Amino acid sequence: MINYIITDDINQIIETRLNSIAAMKHSYKDKNDELEFIIKSIEFFNTANQTTIIAVDNQIIGSATLCYYSIAPSFNNKTGKCAMLMNVYTDEHYRHKGIAKKMIELLIKEAKDKGVSEVSLDSSEIGKPFYEQIGFHNSKKRMIMDIIS
Repeated sequence: MINYIITDDINQIIETRLNSIAAMKHSYKDKNDELEFIIKSIEFFNTANQTTIIAVDNQIIGSATLCYYSIAPSFNNKTGKCAMLMNVYTDEHYRHKGIAKKMIELLIKEAKDKGVSEVSLDSSEIGKPFYEQIGFHNSKKRMIMDIIS
């Protein structure tokens, strides 16, 4: 049975970020670049207003992060509260089983509970149909989901 857990364990978060980057076939120029990435990530996740969720099936098999920020309220975003969905990752052996969708749904529920009006994300072309299927739409720069609180 897969469990979904909100975590602030920095080791789990960094492990899943590194797995996500490797799955996207990104690589560092050298070990110093990788080390700098890890240090900056630790600094960020220790201080940022964010929520990270992990999917666990005897080991971590997926993760997603929602980073919160504010803008001035507007007609399109009455609360001014925003979030950006980042680092959605599912282990290749667990893909196409609804795990990423479930993690995102849980994060969106938390965002609604916090009064967030808009969630955005950057997506690859391959990922866009998936995000559209769960309610995001294209804007000029990124995909967005408007949340009615």
